This record gives sequence, structure tokens and C-alpha cells, in this order.
Amino acid sequence: MKKFFTILGVIFLFIFLVIGGLFYFCFNTTTGFTLLVHTIIPAKRLPAFSVEKVRTIPFRWMELSNLRAAVLIDGVKTEIKASGLGLQMHPTNPFHPPIFWVENLNVKTRDFSITNAEIKLGFEPGEAVPAGFGLVNIAAVKYQTKYKLRDIQGVIASLDPLILRPVEGEFLDGIFKAEITYQPKIAALAAKGFLADANMAQFAVIAGDQFKNSTGRFQSEFGLETEHENVRTLWIKAESPLPGGEMNADLFRIFLDYLPSNADKERIDELIRSRHTVPFDNARFTLKNISEKSFQGQFNFVSRALNIQLNIDLDINFQDIEMMNSLAKFMEVLGRFQNENG
Repeated sequence: MKKFFTILGVIFLFIFLVIGGLFYFCFNTTTGFTLLVHTIIPAKRLPAFSVEKVRTIPFRWMELSNLRAAVLIDGVKTEIKASGLGLQMHPTNPFHPPIFWVENLNVKTRDFSITNAEIKLGFEPGEAVPAGFGLVNIAAVKYQTKYKLRDIQGVIASLDPLILRPVEGEFLDGIFKAEITYQPKIAALAAKGFLADANMAQFAVIAGDQFKNSTGRFQSEFGLETEHENVRTLWIKAESPLPGGEMNADLFRIFLDYLPSNADKERIDELIRSRHTVPFDNARFTLKNISEKSFQGQFNFVSRALNIQLNIDLDINFQDIEMMNSLAKFMEVLGRFQNENG
């Protein structure tokens, strides 16, 4: 009997050493961890993956250093880099959900990029930050090279759905503040907020040459709801108050087609014919969708220098607005992520 228990003990010791060795190989060596990742994720979806260091203490924490990866999402290559990421278990309760963190995260696709992001995520309020489930800090987010947000800070208020509230940052040399909700299961995105003290001269970068040579500051409120790559609701209110600024003359000519029949279009056209820009004291613009492809709104314009005061009703197709076409492409990008993970 003593010999039996001795043999049994040797077997259990052997099993323990094998399991412990496999655990150490997979979670404390770069070769083992890389092999584990490639075993879980097919090479056709993860063509490149590497880490500089892997360190794990069971039931306490795990940390990866200098991660580099290339992921194919719906055939589109996504490059991911991070100087550090990992998880830490609760210091007193091992069954408590862990805290996750990512440092210096950079994500790049053909049209979209995130630069120098830091994320700290806890599964209960107070674990990551007192105000919510986590914090997000991003140096820059860029879409199609021309839509760029800088110095973004956000609080993760909910995980399912993912809610960032508030989100603050810089856009068009102005300050924006927003609330963003995303439900990946149905690819539903909702955002609302405002932009203050933005620069009209920067607006040409995202809205096209029709806004070039424009000057002045403006403020805006906006709301957006999308689902399954379709726009359900979109509204924008923008105003450039006193002292006003300058508007591109070519853009102003477009509004002539919306003038009522009793307006003196020839006089107004003659006033702006030889100008690159049109001076204004106050301009307001509202736009709201009435379907997925059409919008209605109003344009109010006052120029004492030209003795013009306009109140114009607008009816615009989706395809006529360059920013709307960019929004449609962005929704396609979200759709790729949703289809890949769905």
C-alpha cells in the first residue's frame, strides 16, 4: 500500500510539473504566449503577432510589453501597437473582476487611426476611477486624414452598452464635449454634444473647397443615431455670432437657388460676383434628416456691409454633402467590425 501511494504521489507530482511547466511556457515566455495566441486565432486573421515580454503571477496579475500585431477584419488590415497592457486582480478578493489597462496604444487602418491611447478599465464603479468603469485618454483620432480629434478624455460610464460620458477634446481649433453610446451587437451608434469656439478657416479641411477662405468663429450642437450602417437621426445647429467673419463666395452662390421668387437674385449675385468672400455679421445654419437620404433645414444670414438679410429654407440630398458621404464610409467601417465579431 505504501508503494502504491508513493507511485500515486509521483504521478501527481509529474502532472503538476507538466501543468506548471506548460503554464510557465505559455504565460511567462514570449515563444509560448505567441504560440498560444496563434493556436486560438487563425493565422489568416492574425498574420503578424509579437510581444517583447510576458509576465504572469497566477491570481494576481498579467502584463505584456511591446505588443505588435496585424489583424484582418473583413479583409481590411488593422495594425495594433501597445507599449504595455495587462490585468490585475483585486488585491483582497481573488474572485472580484480584474482591472484591465492599455498604455500607448496605436491602431491604424486604411482610413482610421488612434494615436497614443491609454485605457484603464474596471468592471465595477470605483475600481478604475471613482466616476465610472474606466478612463480613456487619446492623443489623436484621425479618420480619412482630414477628420482629426485631439487631446480626447473620456469616462466609461457603462460597459454594455458602451457609454462614454463625458467625452472632451479639441476639434477644428475648438473645444467639444459629447456623450457617445455604442451597441456592437446591432452596430448602433449614438452621439450628442456641442462644439464651442471653433475656427471656420479649419472647416474647409473637412467640408470641401466650398468653405475655403472662410474666417470667423462658430459654435455648434449636434445629434446622431445610426443602426446597421444606416443613419436614423442626424441634426446640426451651428451659429457664427457677432462679430461674424467671411464666407466663401462660391458657397454663398449655392444658396441663391434657395431664395424665394420675390428676392432680387440678380442684385445679390452682382454684389458677390467679383468677391472671393462675402462678409457677414451673423450666420445660423440648421439641418435635420427627414429620411436616410434627405435633409431639411434653414440658413439665416445677415451682412450689413452688403445690406443683405436672408432666411432660406433648405432641402438637401445626402449625396450633396461631402461630410455625409464620409459618414457613410465611417459606418461601413463600423459594420466591418460588427460583422467580424458578430
